[in-house]
Amino acid sequence: MNRLVRRAQFFCALLFVVATGAPLPAQEAPPDLATAYGQAMADFQAGNYAKAAPALEALVARVEVTPQVEPIFYTIGSAYFNAGDYPKAIAAFKNYQAKFPKGPHAGGAAFAIAQSNLLSKNFKEATAQMAALESDPALREQALLFEAEAFKAAGNIEGAIGALEKLTGKEIRDSDAMRGATMLAQLYAPKGDGMKALKILETIHQKISLAENIIELNALTVDLGDKFFNKQQFKEALACYRYAYPREQIIRLQRDRIAGMERRIEANLASARANPSEITQLAPANNQLKANIANAQKLLADFEKLPSITPAIYLRLGRCFYELDRKWDAVVVNQEILDRFKEGPEREPALFGLIVALADINQPQRAQQRCEEYLRDFKNGPSVATVGYLLGACALQAGDPKGAETLFGRILESQPKNQFREQIRYLLANAKFAAANYDVAVAAYKKYLGEFPKGANAQDAKYRIILSALFAGKYQEAMNQLQEFIAKNGNSPFLPDAKYRLAVCKYAASLYDEVITDCQAWEKQFGNNPQLGEVLALLGDAYAASDRESDAIPVYIRSYQTATTDEVMNYSLEAARKLFQKRGEWDKVGDLYTGFVKDKPDNPTVISALYWIGKAKAHEGKIEEAKQLTADTIKKYIADPNRDAVEQLILQLAQLCVKKKPVVAGSADPGAKAEISPTPAAETEDPGAELDRLLSSAANEEPPTAKARILFAKAELARMRRQPVEEEKYIAEIATQFKPEELSPLLLGE
Repeated sequence: MNRLVRRAQFFCALLFVVATGAPLPAQEAPPDLATAYGQAMADFQAGNYAKAAPALEALVARVEVTPQVEPIFYTIGSAYFNAGDYPKAIAAFKNYQAKFPKGPHAGGAAFAIAQSNLLSKNFKEATAQMAALESDPALREQALLFEAEAFKAAGNIEGAIGALEKLTGKEIRDSDAMRGATMLAQLYAPKGDGMKALKILETIHQKISLAENIIELNALTVDLGDKFFNKQQFKEALACYRYAYPREQIIRLQRDRIAGMERRIEANLASARANPSEITQLAPANNQLKANIANAQKLLADFEKLPSITPAIYLRLGRCFYELDRKWDAVVVNQEILDRFKEGPEREPALFGLIVALADINQPQRAQQRCEEYLRDFKNGPSVATVGYLLGACALQAGDPKGAETLFGRILESQPKNQFREQIRYLLANAKFAAANYDVAVAAYKKYLGEFPKGANAQDAKYRIILSALFAGKYQEAMNQLQEFIAKNGNSPFLPDAKYRLAVCKYAASLYDEVITDCQAWEKQFGNNPQLGEVLALLGDAYAASDRESDAIPVYIRSYQTATTDEVMNYSLEAARKLFQKRGEWDKVGDLYTGFVKDKPDNPTVISALYWIGKAKAHEGKIEEAKQLTADTIKKYIADPNRDAVEQLILQLAQLCVKKKPVVAGSADPGAKAEISPTPAAETEDPGAELDRLLSSAANEEPPTAKARILFAKAELARMRRQPVEEEKYIAEIATQFKPEELSPLLLGE
């Protein structure tokens, strides 16, 4: 409230000086009264308010109350107010109101009474009195500002917000409204009114020229963002941080404000020289401006001694981006800190933030490099334990279990008291497991259990010991351990997997009937388990291995439909297709893949499915349908270099274009069944022209990948037609006309 006290003192003093532009008339005042008046005024102007007030009270007690002495009554209240004696100030101003109810300073007296109550912490009286002054246009904005301050001090935040919303309205028009808007933004944030706080902050920055103290405003902006961040309102926090100014801009704007105040002083002096009667009004204004300049200069000098605020703001931006799942943005911001600010306290958290973000966006190699940098530069950093853990975890994430094994071992040795020691010890065993060193992995899991017998991963470690025997091909040993595990752990979360793995062991032992029984029992017990697709695939394998293909096919189809991974889905889909193909049921091959495309239209396997649909149509003699389907599929995906199956379709289309159409032989008997002639008819269309026609729209596509694939199609057609010169020509064009990144992996291999 100190700033408001200073403003209140200035306001009352200004009103006094304006009102007392002339001394008591000489013809009406005895010499001793004039002397007493002059001495009292000298004390007032010297700031000796406590002495001036009783002297003026003694003086008015000796004179008749007339309009001419009205300013003295008002000055008594001002003196007590400036002396900080608010009860006497209230009494003096009320005395003024009683004697001069319509005096020229009636509004000022009412305002001063309200201020005195505010500063005396009589908040109820202050808010009511300030509210009554809202109707006075000259006092409205200051009344609303002080009313809000009174409400806030009394703990009535809603009341304060209401007053400030009236003050700011739809537009910030002056410095009082700017101060009110700043206070309003501070009040919105704790209430959770994020959008309102951001809107008022945006309005403040649109009228930034009215802000008197840029340093304080910037601090408020960052503080507001921190409040939002601590309440996990990251979107709002990010918006606040983006409003914060960098160091260079803050210094420039603060200097501009100081220069502006200096210009106002010069303008006031010019006005006083032109019209000396205004000096009584302009002198206090200039004094206040000088005080403001001194305060602004001190803030600026202190601010310039501080380290740059810019990296701290960037660090906050990076954290917001991370929490908003904008991990790439977090990477960019943290990298910017490291690149631009080589020294400073923000470098360590920026490097750590970069490591975590890189790990989250699946950039394990880059994350590993930064982990090594952190451990080198911040050996005693606050996140050294976490970084040590992440170093090995990133190697595992990168598919480098042997590297992870080395790194985890190094961290365990160099950081024996690492807070993540248990996780590291467990992941070290997992790294050995992933590297297929199953005997070594078993020893590592046992070491983990010896050090952490009740660790968070103890149950998992015990189960992985059993799996190690299975994956090492020790099926009988694994079967014995799984049966024992199932018998002792009826409520284990690993029970569904254990029963599935037991069935796998039995399959390896060719106990197909038992596998079928176990898989059927598994589905009844764990029907909604995500592992159902794998269990059904194993059931289909057991049926197929026991020559029960008719039973196997529908089980494989159910498996691909319920599979939760593409690996199981593709396995079961192909297993069903192979059985149909073995039986010569090409129409069912087509139906199988047509159903797949309908069920999973966005799956990457769709291209392969369409390949098999086309192949099935070709086997059914529907060559033209097969060509058109294949061509349409190629054109749909031809521009995407990541769709590897497009080349497979191109090969199929080339084969279909080369293939000759069979002709139907006529029959003398109209009722006789037509027969396929073994003699092929002459080609009705050149294969090259037909290929161009089928892929005509794709050939004109702008993406280079599409053009390269068209050339590949022509090369394959030339190969099939035994035209080596043409084939080499097209392959050479692919090699010379396109960049590597424009080609699919298969074309790069060509």
